[in-house]
Order: sequence, then C-alpha cells, then structure tokens
Amino acid sequence: MADMDSAFTKFGDSIKLSKAKRSELCLSRDAIRETVRSSFSDSDRSVKFCMQGSVAMSTTVNPIDEDDYDLDDGAYLCDYEDADEREWPSTSAAHKWVKDAVEGQTSASPKDKNTCVRIPYKHGYHIDMPIYIMKGGTAHLAHKSQGWVKSDAKEFRNWFSDRCKPNNGQLRRIVRYLKRWKDHCGVDLKGVELTILAASNFTEAKGRDDDSLRYTVEDIIESLDASFECEKPVEPFEDLFEGFSQTKKDSVMKALRKLSSNLAFAHETSSEEEASDRLRESFGDSFPHVKDSAVSQYVKTAAPAVLKRDGRSG
Repeated sequence: MADMDSAFTKFGDSIKLSKAKRSELCLSRDAIRETVRSSFSDSDRSVKFCMQGSVAMSTTVNPIDEDDYDLDDGAYLCDYEDADEREWPSTSAAHKWVKDAVEGQTSASPKDKNTCVRIPYKHGYHIDMPIYIMKGGTAHLAHKSQGWVKSDAKEFRNWFSDRCKPNNGQLRRIVRYLKRWKDHCGVDLKGVELTILAASNFTEAKGRDDDSLRYTVEDIIESLDASFECEKPVEPFEDLFEGFSQTKKDSVMKALRKLSSNLAFAHETSSEEEASDRLRESFGDSFPHVKDSAVSQYVKTAAPAVLKRDGRSG
C-alpha cells in the first residue's frame, strides 16, 4: 500500500496561491477600496468592504499556464441599511457608482457584469467587486438583471471557516486538490460548487491527506448518486446544479469516478512510482513523480492490511 501523503504535501505547497500573488491581489484590493471610498465620500455616500471568495477562504490555487485568477471584495452600501427597500437605488445605478469610481484605475476599462464590477489587471488577474445592501442581518446583492437578491457571501465564508476549524486546515487542502483536478481535467464545475461538495462530504483522516481526499471523493459520489444537487448553505439556499443537462451530469459523474479510481489505485498499489504516475493523470505535472526505492524494486514483502476509516485493519 503506497503512502502518498508526503507527495500530496509537496503537491499542495506547489498549487497553493503563492504569497507573491496573494500580496499583489491584496495591494490592488486596497487601492480599489481607497478609490471607491474617496469617490463615494465626494458624493456623500458611505461604503464598507468585506473580502470574500476563495482568497478569503484560502482555497485559491495557482493558475495553470498563468491563466486569469481573481479576488472578490464586496462593497456594502451603508446608507440604506435602515431605509425602506423602495428607497434603495436601482441595481444598475449602484453598479454605475462603482464602475465610474474605478474607471481609469487600470489600463483596461472595468467590466460591468450582472453580479459585480470587474477591474482587470495586465498581470493576469482581476478584482471582482459585488455590491450589497444589508437588511435585517441579510445581505442583498445588486444583480443587474434580477434586482436586489438575497445572497450572503460573507456568511458562506463563515460557514466554510467553521468547518475548517476542527481539522487543522485539511479541508482547505482537500478543496485545493479538487480545484486543481478540475482545472487539469477540464471538469465543468465551479470552485464554489466543489467547495460545497467537499465541505458537505468531508471525511477527516488525521495526518493523511491522501486518505481524506479518497474518502471525501467517495462520499461526494455517493451523495450525488442519491440526489444530484449542490444546495448553497446560506441565502438564498439555491441548488447550484439546477438546470444541469443530463449530459453535463453524466460528464461530471464520469470525471469523479475516474478520480476515485485513480485515488483507490494509488492507495492499493505497493509501488509509489505507479501510484504517483496514476495521480499525475488526475492532477497534472505539479503532482510529484515518486520513484520506488532500490529496496522496494527488488524485495517483495507482504502488503499491509488495508485500513478502514476507523483506523482499524480491514
């Protein structure tokens, strides 16, 4: 039985968003905050900010081939929290305030998307700024085509963080492994969907990320076989898989079963080299290529008993 935990540790270190990239994102975030705050102040408006998304949750992975990556930073309009909803600005107006504020912030013009204003940077990343109004403790997102809709990214971050506290960061690492698998294999899932699936089906294996990932993927497959859904755990509690075609569902399940098969093979084989080769199929060249030691190549020993989830031999 191959022990791939040390290989997963090296792999995890290599795919985690680098400190340099994170620092650059945060510097850009701070500059945009100051620009928006100043513009709003000139118009007698006030705004607060709260970072959200994968950077805030420490689940961002380095992009493959320097593809685009991002940071999400929510802008909360403070002047309407106690106002009647009929007095709120239109979502288009709220978007325009932010877009006008950041115009000229970078060499490329900001993009006004349905759910946020996107500020692109030439270094290959962008800052997304969704806009909110808090009402009764619930965040309402300025969605250009749907109006002010309940959507609480801050609560989602808190929900995920609560699930990470007992396991010393293992869940965060599992999410990053799955995100790299998604990117390498071209699986048609969003990062937030993988985050929910992983957190909802997470199985801790102390000191063994390889076992934890294998168990978690098995449980994700079992849950989706029972009911193919991915319900957001905070407002508005929507099923993110609603509207998936049968073809897309089949494609996702096929990819998950292939990943599960590769993880099982890596666990069961006595050759760490064969195990790493199979795992590189799922995770790419960033996963270390491990060579068998001279002893393991020429000395045959009895395979150890397979451990069950309770740590006892099976």
